[in-house]
Order: sequence, then structure tokens, then C-alpha cells
Amino acid sequence: MDKKVFFNTTVPENLIKQFKILAIELGKRQNELLVEAIEDLLKKHKKKGKK
Repeated sequence: MDKKVFFNTTVPENLIKQFKILAIELGKRQNELLVEAIEDLLKKHKKKGKK
């Protein structure tokens, strides 16, 4: 397992509210969803770079 590091940023309030609701609806921790979103974003841009 990769070493985990603390990451801090600011996000628009409306996105945070929606994000928290989604985590509750899915029964997942917010951190899990954030890691999933970052991984998806990296995959998306990696595919674009290979074209």
C-alpha cells in the first residue's frame, strides 16, 4: 500500500455539500471517493496524452 500524505485545498462550498451527500448515499468515506476521483482524472488525462 502506498504511503498516505496529508493534502489540503479549498473547494467551492456547493461542491463540498454535494460531495458529502454522495458519500453518505454510497456509504463510503469521503477520502475513498476523493482518491477514486483523482485516479479517474489521471487516467482520463493519460489517455488524452497518448493520442
